[in-house]
Amino acid sequence: MGQLHTLRSVALLNLPITFPDWIQHLTHLRYLAVRGTDLTYLPTWIAQLGQLHTLRIENCALQSLPATLRHMTHLRHLGRSSPICAPSGSRANCGA
Repeated sequence: MGQLHTLRSVALLNLPITFPDWIQHLTHLRYLAVRGTDLTYLPTWIAQLGQLHTLRIENCALQSLPATLRHMTHLRHLGRSSPICAPSGSRANCGA
């Protein structure tokens, strides 16, 4: 991956992919946007992105968030374009 580990911003736009494993090695990542992909889940290792401040999920098939998301103490902004169920045990819920 060379110098990619220092990336601070990544946008995955309109790609017919699942979540790329190489993103888990971007330890300096602060902004991650996923739009218009075939994404159906966020991997549990997403919580290892300890510097992530903003996570935007738009126009994806994602229906729930992993429970590990609650360990992301630097996460300040979670954007989504459609309802997503919060992890069980959190104060938020997708409700009806």
